[in-house]
Amino acid sequence: MHVASETDDLRLDNSDLEREARVDTARDWLPLTALGATVVAAVILRVWGIEMGLPLRLHPDEWRVVMRAMALGTGDLDPGTADVGHLMIYLSFLLFGIYGGLGLLTGRFESVHDIGVSFCHDPSDFYLLARGISLVTGVAAVVLIFLIGRKLRGPWAGAAAAAFVAVNPVHIERSHLAYPDALMVALMLGALYVMVRESGKQPRLWRDFLIGLLIGLAISAKYVAAFMVPAYIAWRLYEGRRGDLRIGRTLSLGALCAAGCIVGFGIGSPFALVHASNTARTIIGRSGLEHDQITSLGEFSSPRDGLRRSLRALIGHKGIGAAGALLAVVGLVGLPKSYRGYAIALGVMLALNSLWVINHGRFFVRWLFPSTIALTLVAAAGVATVVEWLRRHTPVPTASFGAVGLVAILVWPHVVPALGGIAGSAGPHTQTMATEWIEANIPSGTALLIVGATSEGPQPRANRESLTRMATEAVKTDNPDYEKVDVYYRYQIEASERYDGPTYDIHRLKHTWWRPDQIVEEDLLAARDRVPIAPGHDVVADLGRYLDAGVGYVITTADSVRDYSTSEHPRDREFYRSLAQVGKLVWDVAPNGKLHGSHILVFATPNAPRFAATEETADRLRWRMELLQDLSATGAVQTGSGSTS
Repeated sequence: MHVASETDDLRLDNSDLEREARVDTARDWLPLTALGATVVAAVILRVWGIEMGLPLRLHPDEWRVVMRAMALGTGDLDPGTADVGHLMIYLSFLLFGIYGGLGLLTGRFESVHDIGVSFCHDPSDFYLLARGISLVTGVAAVVLIFLIGRKLRGPWAGAAAAAFVAVNPVHIERSHLAYPDALMVALMLGALYVMVRESGKQPRLWRDFLIGLLIGLAISAKYVAAFMVPAYIAWRLYEGRRGDLRIGRTLSLGALCAAGCIVGFGIGSPFALVHASNTARTIIGRSGLEHDQITSLGEFSSPRDGLRRSLRALIGHKGIGAAGALLAVVGLVGLPKSYRGYAIALGVMLALNSLWVINHGRFFVRWLFPSTIALTLVAAAGVATVVEWLRRHTPVPTASFGAVGLVAILVWPHVVPALGGIAGSAGPHTQTMATEWIEANIPSGTALLIVGATSEGPQPRANRESLTRMATEAVKTDNPDYEKVDVYYRYQIEASERYDGPTYDIHRLKHTWWRPDQIVEEDLLAARDRVPIAPGHDVVADLGRYLDAGVGYVITTADSVRDYSTSEHPRDREFYRSLAQVGKLVWDVAPNGKLHGSHILVFATPNAPRFAATEETADRLRWRMELLQDLSATGAVQTGSGSTS
């Protein structure tokens, strides 16, 4: 009996050991397998649609990086004043240089001059190189947040956080663009990873310097990352108090972080340090701390309205979702005490990010992505808390399936919007369709007036005469970068001669909402953010002037008609009233479920070929008559969807 009892005990012990081994095995391979699948999915979702819109410029932000990076090739390495840092510009310039050098060696380019002309002829390769930076750093963010989550609460927390970022529609969108959002997020996550590794441990001097270096690089990518500084301060003060550090020791660690921050910012934006006063004003403005930003609520009716909209966005399908918000509560309750300082830092990030959005008075979901990252990490910790409970109270398979199910609950609300967003950006676009219609139906050499931002409308090619006129007008603007502007237009003229399709006499009109000292010239190689009246971009909304110049077609958007035909813009209102009166709406295309972009309108003027014989469809005629009636009255203009061709 005694022997049998020992045997039974041994069997029980072996059974317990086998169960623990199965748990450890599941704990090791399942989250890592999930990470591998997540990284593959992240790469696919970011590569798919990376060529969107090219060779046209469909996004208003990308040119700020690409044009400035190309301008560095003139020898002036100062990108000038920008509302974003310079790190993305310099990285793009580095890739452009490598690409151009290889092209010279392989014979793709005949000379450095030929590189500039090729860019003006078809900038697709250059935009793809710059977008590649966002693609790589976007995938890196998925890996970094996995490492943070694993350190914070275990491998399942890491897997959940990584899966969330991999399919988040906002992060996917920004990872497709030649703009520093994805780069900034990756650098912020790098700083947060070092911070989570330091939490609950004796501090090491070099790690605080590394944290500062990464924060400085993040700020040099995009100035709004500056709110990482107070998040670090809150974390370091809590860690110093928890570890009974002397105040002098805490201050020395903070000083090292500040030194690292300056070094990192200097590496990424050296000329921003040279122009320190302008940079400081820009950072204050971009952080929403200017006096008029604090005292004005912009589109928010009250601070409460701004907070309510921010919270609604954070728990919406582009945020963490309702289930994610519930898991965040669970994660916050179950977070180990050693990481409370880290949770405080995440809370500071969330609060300052939301305050920044409210102060700006404008609302974009992408502006809340740092807050989304903070909530994601806490929600991922909630996943790990629930998984631990399942392990203690259920068999191993149940716990494993439960973990996978929780990750699916966290990420599923984002899958369909993510796929829909990519399919839309990679699919047909109204700007592309309008450009193709113009080239197919309007004779080459016709004078066109394109109203509004370049990225919102079609982008037909300008002919030699048009570009020569713009180059001449550039002299009149007293632009400090005239020499670069002159080089750019000479490149454009050569590129127009290489183009075998139709070219046009292009006139552009910026609405009078743009003050002359604030017009952003989207076509300048050496573009600064704010220059005098830019070549080819007028602010005089006088249709008769353009008719006298021979303009045969006016291309605008329904958004421009609605936004600038108000009592606040009387000259623009008169411009559109005259256009609706003397012109004919000969073609338009509006976005729908499968077609993205702006509602683009093409009006023929009496200068258009065969204008008298040109007929409008019934829908377009009715739309124009209703527009004319609205513009002749005192009420607000209402623009419908129009017709789609």
